[in-house]
Amino acid sequence: MVKMNESPAFDYAKYGALLRLERTRLGYRKADVFIRHFIKTTGMHMSKDILHKIETGATRVRLDMYCALNLALDRPAFDDWIAKQCVPDEWTRLEDLFD
Repeated sequence: MVKMNESPAFDYAKYGALLRLERTRLGYRKADVFIRHFIKTTGMHMSKDILHKIETGATRVRLDMYCALNLALDRPAFDDWIAKQCVPDEWTRLEDLFD
């Protein structure tokens, strides 16, 4: 049985780990500093608790938050740089059929 924060279509734990890796790679080692940047960049609210839950895969990420996180990481809002790494291989193969 799939738990609420799990999905057979998207690996939220992997997404969170990759998000944290990218955040720290950009120099935002402290969550507070990144959150201030996130709020200033996007105008959206983010608490340290929410960021922690996202980075540990304990919560699902809504589309607006996904786009805002991309923007805060200096990427286009709909960039799929992490998402492609978090979906099943079968989905990636199916996507290739449309190219």
